[in-house]
Amino acid sequence: MIQQSNLYLARYKVPLRGPEDIAVLTDSFKVVWKGTLIVVPQGFATDGSSVPRIVRAVVDRMTGIEASIVHDYLYATQKKPKDYADDLFNAMLAENINVSWVQRHAMYWAVQVFGSQAYYKKDWRWEDEETIDY
Repeated sequence: MIQQSNLYLARYKVPLRGPEDIAVLTDSFKVVWKGTLIVVPQGFATDGSSVPRIVRAVVDRMTGIEASIVHDYLYATQKKPKDYADDLFNAMLAENINVSWVQRHAMYWAVQVFGSQAYYKKDWRWEDEETIDY
């Protein structure tokens, strides 16, 4: 079972990004999974569930937003290996009653197939580190 704190977001339109908006954490978001506390800090920004066009038929940007935020943070900090980030993402989606089986599998497939491009991308990183192993 995954323990998580409440999620507080502010959504913003970003003209340079087109019609999409971003969400910014207005408070830190905490998740405990397999004995590890992950703290996504206040101010972290995400575009939500950024999935390929083929998956957008069943997934919008706010589907599984909690899992997407933690996943984006782990990719941005590379505090954990890609497989860990992807597996936690899948586990959080599985526990979310608002995410269907089809949505979860489509989203997990997308990070498995396309996630390496984002994980190893060097032009975006988040420097704040607050991941603690118990």
